Amino acid sequence: MSKFRNVLVVSLIFAFLQLACGNKDIKEKTESLKDKAIPIRSIDPKDEDFSDLQFLKKIIDRDSVRIIMLGEQTHGDGSTFLAKSRLIKYLHKEAGFDVLAWESGMFDCNHLWDEIKKNGRYAESINKAVFPMWVNSHECNELVNYLQSTLNTSSPLELSGFDSQLTGYESCQLLIDGLYKNNLDFLTQAEKNLFVKIVCLDEEIKSGKDRTYNNILLDKVVFNLDSLAKRDSKFEFWKLVIEGVKLNYNGYLAMKYSQGVDYNDSELINARDKQMAKNLLWLAENKFKGRKIIVWAASFHNSRRLNELLSKSDDSSYINNLYKKTVTMGDVVYNELGKKMYSVVFTSYKGGYRSINNSDYTDLEKSTAGSLEYILNKTGYDNSFIDLRDPGIPGWLKQSFTIRPLGYREMEGNWSNNTDGIFFINEMKPSTFGNEY
Repeated sequence: MSKFRNVLVVSLIFAFLQLACGNKDIKEKTESLKDKAIPIRSIDPKDEDFSDLQFLKKIIDRDSVRIIMLGEQTHGDGSTFLAKSRLIKYLHKEAGFDVLAWESGMFDCNHLWDEIKKNGRYAESINKAVFPMWVNSHECNELVNYLQSTLNTSSPLELSGFDSQLTGYESCQLLIDGLYKNNLDFLTQAEKNLFVKIVCLDEEIKSGKDRTYNNILLDKVVFNLDSLAKRDSKFEFWKLVIEGVKLNYNGYLAMKYSQGVDYNDSELINARDKQMAKNLLWLAENKFKGRKIIVWAASFHNSRRLNELLSKSDDSSYINNLYKKTVTMGDVVYNELGKKMYSVVFTSYKGGYRSINNSDYTDLEKSTAGSLEYILNKTGYDNSFIDLRDPGIPGWLKQSFTIRPLGYREMEGNWSNNTDGIFFINEMKPSTFGNEY
């Protein structure tokens, strides 16, 4: 019995020492962040005292940033939407950014901007192209009103998009009409009829029959548009759009008919992300050459080198295997632009978020002791920012630590390899719609 008691005493002493060491480590990290985390006074987009955001201008000038990517943990993070809206107003008003590119259809958004310039109805028209989970939320109201207000200025904040898929409810026919105006004489009438069905995912096309022939037709359109682009650069835009059509057509069939293919399959994710990167880089180097672009997208798409991260959640095996094979938009754009691209992820200590598939709200799980959220909460700042490119940040932030900016799943890694800035909002509130307040 005494032997068992001795083992128990030793175990308790060991556990106590571990706890004491852990508490000391957390305390030291908390103190280091009180000096280096940048306090953010407000996430209210109506607050235009931007004195707390001036550090961003220094980052932009330091690294000659041309594209700043604003992420989000999920597509139902109301507080993140507010913070991003305020950042966008600052970046437009004081940092020279005049393009806002959404994770929405490249064709849809660029077509809609031409419409907005004619009718002057930015706020009224934007939901024709940009996903409603953003622009129809209460949290984006101030941003949409601001976009409208810039139309009559010398520097309007131009609408754009880079997603490969069609996201507007009128986009299918608008795409066909626009392309036909630019001449599709290289197709027979029968091919034109079939092409329309593929673009619009007609019920006949959804059956999955004649997939090989349909892809041959899409390749023919892309090939001819590529040939035309060598003489007139406007056809490069159309080529990218049709590459997206082909991607979505095959992605739809893969998800519906291919046994064992999941929406989170790395090949499907990689194909979309690579096309989004291709679209964004083309916009940056052609349509918006020399201009500064704000990107609104999920943090997953904006991050890079996800293969270096390790999930600590219950589904860690699945996630880790998936991320080992994942190539994101952020990977491709960073490889091309380097530090001229700056990616910001958002994360929170407590609160909840909304599911985009239904009206359910999900409460955040308690942050693990020692995680970055846990430590930032102890600094006492409601909102703060960490510039991971700052050579003066604490050394432990240049090593492996745990944080959850990707779907609130805790992941461990050297995050300075995966993103550039961390925006901390202590309490996340879900996005709201309609009569919700």
